[in-house]
Formats: sequence, structure tokens, C-alpha cells
Amino acid sequence: MSDLQDSSGILLNANPPYPLHLLGWKAFQDLCVSVAEECLRRPVQNFLPGNDAGRDGAFLGRWEGEDPAAGESTIQCKFTSKAQENLTLSKLDEELAKAALLAARGLASDYIILTNHPVTGASEILIKAAFEKVGVGRCRVFGYDYIVRQIKSSPRLRMMAPRLYGLGDLSDLLDARAYEQTQLILSSMGDDLQRLVVTDAHRRSVRAISEHNLVLLLLGSPAAGKSTIGASLAIGAADIWQCQTIRATSPEDIQRHLNPSIKQFFWIDDAWGNTQYQNQTAEAWNKTFPLMQGAMRKGTRFLITSRDYIWNAAQRDLKLQALPILGKSQVVINVQELNLQEKAQILYNHLKLGDQPLAFRKEVKILLPELAELKEFLPETARRLGSKFFAGGIFPGRSTLTSFFKDPQEFLFQTINNLAADCRAAIALIFMNGGNVRSPVSMEELESAAEAFGVTSGSVRVQIEALNGSLLLLVRDEAGMVWRYKHPTIGDAFAQHVAGSPELVEVYLRGAKPASLITEVVCAGVEIYGAPVVVPDSLHFLLE
Repeated sequence: MSDLQDSSGILLNANPPYPLHLLGWKAFQDLCVSVAEECLRRPVQNFLPGNDAGRDGAFLGRWEGEDPAAGESTIQCKFTSKAQENLTLSKLDEELAKAALLAARGLASDYIILTNHPVTGASEILIKAAFEKVGVGRCRVFGYDYIVRQIKSSPRLRMMAPRLYGLGDLSDLLDARAYEQTQLILSSMGDDLQRLVVTDAHRRSVRAISEHNLVLLLLGSPAAGKSTIGASLAIGAADIWQCQTIRATSPEDIQRHLNPSIKQFFWIDDAWGNTQYQNQTAEAWNKTFPLMQGAMRKGTRFLITSRDYIWNAAQRDLKLQALPILGKSQVVINVQELNLQEKAQILYNHLKLGDQPLAFRKEVKILLPELAELKEFLPETARRLGSKFFAGGIFPGRSTLTSFFKDPQEFLFQTINNLAADCRAAIALIFMNGGNVRSPVSMEELESAAEAFGVTSGSVRVQIEALNGSLLLLVRDEAGMVWRYKHPTIGDAFAQHVAGSPELVEVYLRGAKPASLITEVVCAGVEIYGAPVVVPDSLHFLLE
């Protein structure tokens, strides 16, 4: 038999290839820190690359294993991008010299080597003997096989290092039900999980949602990374708690799916509106809060994301006394508060894993430290810089790249303005239907969007698929396939495009569904931050 099943029902492949060599050095270092904390049960201090004096991570406290009297320890992470390349003593020559200095300073009573290299028994003996000969108190070597075993046996480790869900076959890690739920969530992320950087905000979110049966509220500005963190936590919830994980889009969804007799995890992204506060939903939320409060007592967890300005507006109408934790004991993670190292790694990941040509990456390389230091830096802008679709035409100079980060909305607006008419009609199709269109798209919906831009329905259908992964995303939910924006800021920019043309405003009003008009439109003279479409007085008759 090639598959095994443990007592918890998790399917395990007997000999799975798990491509740790695809993680990249920094992601592997983060994984090693999580292995030390979660599996070796030791708190770890992580030193910055290039400044670690040979200590890629250092234990704080004392070893709790076979030698309780051991002193300070050093972790050495040894990463390779080559699959199945065995670790040998010769590959550790530099580390051996550093270990001698650390031992002399009393910092290597334990010396732990964590590596994604496979390690043979003969090599392990030689490596341990060599390090202990230079003064290390006790050397331990944990190779590829050990790390893969920890990944398979520790859902919490996987939750702390969510890029692991993007490697290998998830059916090796999850039971069938959790696997199916996770696939739905992964579809909403596109390829973002491969580029995910574990930030302090992510780590604090994992700890908060793990320690309390409560609402975790992720707040931040547009493009700050709320949805990506939310999705990675939702995947982890299906894994670590083996609970039913549900992506809800409304309070009605929560009421419909809430089951107090089973463990559940609800992820509600942009709960009170995508671009502006939808005050007509407040009463429905107020009716749902008591149900949520009761479910929390049974162990159900809720993860909610919202733009900060929308949450500020929503609090006026929400009866927070029905769910006190939102108003008093809430856990708020401001995800835009990234440190320099996190921003640099996000930028690096998106450029490395994007589709920009090598020549472009070489040109911008020298400017990356400056871009990471910009206070306007946002993860979504870094993603667009790595994409030829968004940044293929910009000059890779300091002033242009700085402007790209300082005014990302303007660059996105220009990108949409420069699209062919049938491409803009494809975005209009999503916009005119409140940000969601069921696939396959009906002819009636296609014709409304096509007419607005003077193109054919057939060309709009072609362009929807062509824009998949850049501006639009085809995702799965419980009912089937749905077209959405790749990121909510696409809707912001398209609203600016529509609002700039009186003719397009009229066409939009004639074609949009009533539900979209309620959530996307305000009248002239009414100021609502984030409101997509402003209707001039001359077009009020279309709202009657």
C-alpha cells in the first residue's frame, strides 16, 4: 500500500516527494524557526541574514530534551535549491569555522543543523564528530526526512508556515473533507500563496486565533494584505482543527451555515463592503451577532477582514453589545505595519516569481532597498511590479519606480484606461454585477457590458478568460465557478474610470442590477469615502 491513515483520519502518503527546495532560502529559514518552536519546543530568536555571526537562529532558554542541563544553542540552517542533494561535511566548512568561535563564546552548548538536504547515517556521524571536535557541546543534525515528518505530523507547524500548503499534494496532509474546503479557498488566492511572506502580523494572527474562540478582526488599508493572511489562516483552520471551514460573504451566509453541534471556522472577507460601507447590511449583522456569540461558546471561530475606514463607519450602526468582543476585547491586526525585512522579502518574492523579464529585474535590483523603505509600500503594489501586465511598460528608473509605489491607484487607473474596449467591457461585466458574476456568464449579462463599450458579446467572453490571473480571477465556491476581481482595488480603479465619463455613468446605471446600484452608487453632493459611482442630478431619473 502506498497510502496510510493515522488515528485522526489524515491520509499520509508513504513516500511523498515534498519539494522543500522550492521554498527559497528565507522561507526555509522561517520554516526552521517554526520547527524549533513548534516541534523542538524551544523559543527562538531569529537573526537577520548577513548579521548572524553564524547563528541563523538562536535558542533562548535551555534544551528540554535528553540533556536538561545544556546551555545556549545555535541553529544553523542549510538550504539547497537542488532536489535530493545529500549533505556532506565538505558543504559545512564555513559553518565549522564559525562554530568554533561560537563554542569559545559559550554559545554552542547545543549546535543544531536543520537542512533540506537528505542526510545519510555515515555523513551524520562525520558531521557530528567534526563539530564536537571544534568545541561544540553536542551537535544534532535534522535533515530532509526529519523536517518532512514534522510537516506531516504538525498542523500547527503548517499553519505557521502556510507556503507549505502550496507545495506537494495537499491530499497527503488533509482528510478528504478538509482537502475539498481548502481547494475552494486556494482558488480565491490564485498563485499568491506561493509568494506569501510570513510577517509578524501573520504570526500574531495565528497565535490569537489559536488561543481564543473569538472573532479575529484584521484591519488595514486597501492592498495591505488582509485577504491573503485571512485565506492562509482559513486553510490552516481546515487543517489544524479539522473543522468545517466556510468562506462566508454575508451575515445570511453565516446564519445559513452555522451549526452549533460541529466545529466550524468562518472566514468573512470585506465583511461590511468591498470599497465603501454598505450600511443596508447593518441590521442583518445585528441579528447575526447573538448567533455568533453562542457559537463561540461552542468553539466556533470567526475571522473577519475589513478596510479600516469601512470598519470605522460600520461601528456607528452595529450593535456591538451583542458581540462585545468586537467592541472591547477585539484582536486587531494592522497588517500594513511591516518591518523593513518583511517588505524586502515580499518585494523579492514577487519579482522572483513574477513574469518580468530578466533584463528588467537586473535593472531594478539596485533600487530594491530604496523601494522597500518607502512608507507607501504595499504588498499588492509589489505584486504588480513583478507582473508584465501591470509594469511591463514602465521605465525601470528611480523616479518612475518610486511613483509606482507612491501612487499605485493612478498607475492602475492608467492601466485600465489603456486597455482595449473589449477588455474594459470584461471588467465592466464584473463591476456592473456587484463584483461577482457566475460562470458561465449569461448572454444577457454579456450584452449589457458589451453595449456599454461598443463591442461584441463574443469578444467580451474571450477577454474575461484572457484577464484571468491579472485583473480578474475565476474562483470556486460551493455552487460552482465565479468571476471576481483579482484584487478589490481593481474595482476602485474601474469606478474612477467610469466616474470620469458622463456617458459611461449613464450606461452603467442603465445596465447595472438593482443590488449593485444599492452598494455602488451615491448621488452628487454626498461624500462617502470609497463610493465608486457618483450620479449627477441630470441622471437621477434612471434611479427611479
